Amino acid sequence: MLLNYDKNYSEKDYFKNHLKIINQQALYLFTTADNLLNWAKKQIDEVSTNIQSCNITNIIDEQITTLSNLYHSKKLKIEKNFHPDLTFHSDPEILNIVLRNVITNAIKYSYEGNKILISVKINNSKLNIAIHDFGIGITDEQIENIMKSDSFVTSLQGTKNEKGTGIGLRLSMELLKTLNGSITIHRNTDKGTNVLIEIPENIPSSV
Repeated sequence: MLLNYDKNYSEKDYFKNHLKIINQQALYLFTTADNLLNWAKKQIDEVSTNIQSCNITNIIDEQITTLSNLYHSKKLKIEKNFHPDLTFHSDPEILNIVLRNVITNAIKYSYEGNKILISVKINNSKLNIAIHDFGIGITDEQIENIMKSDSFVTSLQGTKNEKGTGIGLRLSMELLKTLNGSITIHRNTDKGTNVLIEIPENIPSSV
């Protein structure tokens, strides 16, 4: 890092800028490692669901906070459209993993200075979470490959050349199956991608 020192930067600004980059890269590495661990557990049938009453608003806010350095680095604005106190019976850990992966993808493929919309509805005992970005978009062929593939799909580079493994989305789809849920991906005519997460309510028999 010192070999690339730019004399136009003050020493403080130089190291502050590079610490931000290191932090972003560390977060991507953490997410990848976490995905690999959970994927491995899923493959050996060690994933068990823990159904409980979840505060959906808190879960979404937690992931937005976790990913704040990533979306701030692109000057993105995240807009939320849902009731501030939504509760739903599901598995909070699976929800956290799925939301972190889908929001990370939305950030990755968004253009700097744009926005991401997150909306939530509960209809007929089904949780619907829509995450809409206005980034580079996706083709019908890419959607088909993602939805039909039984293995990882090579991840495209993000708008700032962010790299990915393709593990996150596949893991999310597999984990949602344990809740009888699903992910649907839609193209947007005004560019970008809309990802819909749908999960039926899983009320424990003891409730």
